[in-house]
Amino acid sequence: MRRYNKISFYDVIITCEEHSVIGGLFSAVSEVIVQNDYSCKVIPVAVMDTFGESGKPEELLEKYEINAASILKKLNELL
Repeated sequence: MRRYNKISFYDVIITCEEHSVIGGLFSAVSEVIVQNDYSCKVIPVAVMDTFGESGKPEELLEKYEINAASILKKLNELL
């Protein structure tokens, strides 16, 4: 029995993190999927490959499209 066998029930997995898409949750989930030959799509909601910057949390979440409205938008695009 595969350790992550519940992943096989899903066609799409969305990862959401206040972190760079590189080396974060998206990367970890993608590695598990590839290493176990699962065939589901992984969609990241994260800071894309860019340098971070300082600012008010609400403004940064909106700028990098990782606030609640952006997450809902991505979900609606999938439906």
